[in-house]
Amino acid sequence: MSASADLSPARAIQLRVPAKLNSFLHITGRRADGYHTLQTIFRAINLYDEITLTQTNGTAITRSVGPDFISPLDDLSVRAAKLLQAHAQFDGGADIALYKVIPTGAGMGGGSSDAAGVLIGLNQLWGLNLPIQTLRELALNLGADVPFFLHGGDQWAEGIGEILTPISLPRADYVIVYPGVHCDTQTLFAQASLPRLMTPLSADQVQAGAPTCNAFEALVLAQYPHVAAAREWLIAQAGNARLTGSGSALFATVVDQKTARRIKAACPPPWQAWFARSLGN
Repeated sequence: MSASADLSPARAIQLRVPAKLNSFLHITGRRADGYHTLQTIFRAINLYDEITLTQTNGTAITRSVGPDFISPLDDLSVRAAKLLQAHAQFDGGADIALYKVIPTGAGMGGGSSDAAGVLIGLNQLWGLNLPIQTLRELALNLGADVPFFLHGGDQWAEGIGEILTPISLPRADYVIVYPGVHCDTQTLFAQASLPRLMTPLSADQVQAGAPTCNAFEALVLAQYPHVAAAREWLIAQAGNARLTGSGSALFATVVDQKTARRIKAACPPPWQAWFARSLGN
């Protein structure tokens, strides 16, 4: 995972956890348990949430700082801490201070990255020394893309997103636009018009230039006018735009930082824009 950690004598650890983009996203089928199978490339980027984990007396898991619109009981980072604590039968507690930058409901994996960061950080802070495979198994209980954030970089993903293979891609610069819309992934997965039988591709085919898309894009554009407007604006500015995950954020590949900063500065409020770079493996 692309996270930096510093352990202090006060028994606290600080981490930066990255967002991700989906270079493309194809849905290739649906399993008997209702989960959809997919193919995608996850790219970690240098847009970060920040987390401070502090070991506490007693067994309580608390969240002293976090987004007002997500209760601690529903916060994936709190759930991750409790899951790790229960698995390890650890008799200590922790406080989580979560400083959000990655927008929620944007398809950028912020909540999943926070959860993975908590698993990594508390494994170190509590001195559990659990192997990465154990953390992966716990991560999958929290969400299909949480295992990716234990590794970060560029990963070819299949299954429900948990079968990961490192992939070598050129570094890239992006402008990301968030139109302030929360797209509900479960609702979108339930839509009858969602394409579910896309032809599987190999990683080699994709790297050789095989046509790809985001299976959610047409559906999201039809249902969320603000996302459609942001896409048109970004195409006009950068010449390209694609949805990440199930939305609502869009990203464009740009040729240099100067172009990225110009587009970012021109982004009309209340939309938000960022310049970001892929982190690589």
